[in-house]
Amino acid sequence: MTDYYARAKGTFVNGDDWSTGIHITSNQTLNGLLTTFSNAWIGAWTNGTYGLNGLYHTDVILQGWDVYQLNATLRGVFKAELLNAQPGTSSDTAPANEQAVLVEWTSPSIAKTGRGFSYLPGLVEGVLVNGSYTSVAGTRVKTAMLSILAAINADGSTVFTAPSNPKAPPKSGVPLYTKTVLTGLRVSLKPSSQDRRQDANTTVYV
Repeated sequence: MTDYYARAKGTFVNGDDWSTGIHITSNQTLNGLLTTFSNAWIGAWTNGTYGLNGLYHTDVILQGWDVYQLNATLRGVFKAELLNAQPGTSSDTAPANEQAVLVEWTSPSIAKTGRGFSYLPGLVEGVLVNGSYTSVAGTRVKTAMLSILAAINADGSTVFTAPSNPKAPPKSGVPLYTKTVLTGLRVSLKPSSQDRRQDANTTVYV
């Protein structure tokens, strides 16, 4: 099987970029996995019951996807990309770009190396009450993300996490590049912050 990094990407209201990704092991080809991943995201974004698009302003846009084929040290060696813009559908106010939704990917292991994390853009302000997202909104995000996981798992492909930074090996002694299959996920109702989304943008003065 081959290891991949699959990423969804888009733009905020002001045109700045956002992205979120996961690692996948699959028997699919690079372009085959791109098709599976993009179709899964389109379904999760547009579904009439739990679609993510209803939680995002019309100017927050899912622009497309890319998939990287990885080598033994989980570095990209080949890339495939697909663009197919999917806008949000809410007229509610969008939050600051730094605000994010934390998705924690889980496995039977409770160790730090048995969990993975990804971050979606922050949801519209109407689903934020007393500093937290409503359980209805959080459940909607969870259902959408679980649909993506199910689509990936459908042919035997798996989502995984693995320590890959030689400068910061796990304190538990787990060897670098040891993969743990992620079998579930949960969504934090507390908004997270992704300052790096702003760090990459050029400062503008008036």
